[in-house]
Amino acid sequence: MYLTFPYMVTVFFKNYYKHKDDVNCIKKHPIAVTGKIKARNVIVVSVKKTKALAKSKGCTINDIFVALVSNILKEHFDSKGDKNERVTVLVPFTFK
Repeated sequence: MYLTFPYMVTVFFKNYYKHKDDVNCIKKHPIAVTGKIKARNVIVVSVKKTKALAKSKGCTINDIFVALVSNILKEHFDSKGDKNERVTVLVPFTFK
């Protein structure tokens, strides 16, 4: 960890500054992350059922959530006529 830290910092900044601004139908400004929380249509998902689904499909819980979020975003963007190819998404969740 200690030997790779300086290298990883340079890789982080190199990738951060070459990243194109996300401006789309949800986020209409070029700032990467504002800290403002906008939540709509929050759903409660059973961890037990999600684990069972992931196990039956041979994938992880994370795979299930990524598929769910990407599918919902695609439908939303299509409905708004937004044709962006790249979107940055932060998905907070808890295992309570």
